[in-house]
Amino acid sequence: MPDLFYISPDDAPAKQRILQDGLRLFARHGLSAVSIRDIAAATGYSNPALYKHFKTKDALALTLF
Repeated sequence: MPDLFYISPDDAPAKQRILQDGLRLFARHGLSAVSIRDIAAATGYSNPALYKHFKTKDALALTLF
């Protein structure tokens, strides 16, 4: 994995994947056009798995941006 400032080596693998795919989707489609379901589908994780790491889509975006 490339050295990405927003991903800590201590982050769980699921959180790392959510951050990577979330950023990719936000960059491609824009924040307002991406839903938690979109991110869940891209990562292969369920909506509750995403909420385990980020309370909201906005919380994920704040971590990334």
